[in-house]
Amino acid sequence: MSGEAAFHSADGLTYFDVVTIKDTCQYEELRGLRGHLAGHSRVPTDTSWSVFVFGPDMCWRLNREDFDPTGERLTEEDVMSDVHLRVSSKGELLG
Repeated sequence: MSGEAAFHSADGLTYFDVVTIKDTCQYEELRGLRGHLAGHSRVPTDTSWSVFVFGPDMCWRLNREDFDPTGERLTEEDVMSDVHLRVSSKGELLG
């Protein structure tokens, strides 16, 4: 991830920036929630981001106009310290 972590969008956003989802977001269940930027489109004309939303703990693809940056930024260690996966002996994801 370190190579990707250097990415900055035209408006200065980068991975792990904490955002608040606006009340105008098309997904009502996300309005007012916070999350962090987890990825971006590689298409120059596409301004959408993958946002890992805290609470439901899910990634959503959101347009840039759907969220506001808070000015906070998580570290990669902050994000990875919360990852707990259970895997079977066959390599199947258990939850």
